[in-house]
Amino acid sequence: MMMSYEGQKLRTIDKNLLRGLYVRKIKDFKEDLHEKFGSKSLYARLKSEFVKATAKHHHHQSKGHDTKDNSVSARDKALKI
Repeated sequence: MMMSYEGQKLRTIDKNLLRGLYVRKIKDFKEDLHEKFGSKSLYARLKSEFVKATAKHHHHQSKGHDTKDNSVSARDKALKI
């Protein structure tokens, strides 16, 4: 749809339609995030992922596994979200 407007001057109605399309997509994205994470802030989500990854890393270490071969640390894994 966007390619059909390439090189053309947009009329007011076309501008409003495109603006409405993107506003709706942003609203849908926001609603999906709210369903998935609830009211948790970005900091809270990052912190919980970091805690999970760190606990998993420590649990893995306590079982006697060699973690020196791992090129990605638990902190790096948590920061990838």
